[in-house]
Amino acid sequence: MPYPFSNSPQIEEIGSAEYYGKGYQDILTHKPSIAKARMLLGCQPRMSPDDALRLTCDAFLADWLETV
Repeated sequence: MPYPFSNSPQIEEIGSAEYYGKGYQDILTHKPSIAKARMLLGCQPRMSPDDALRLTCDAFLADWLETV
């Protein structure tokens, strides 16, 4: 059954700038940095990103295992 008041659905490809608007930065081209946090807050990481990710995943898994 066709959609009322329209032709067949069409897939339209548009760029991220057009979809999200001016100022959007694609995450694939953005390299995260703590420089601003360090400058404004005096924040300095106490562990590597790899260790932080491992601990986060371990905590998530431990929490999940308690629910099953």
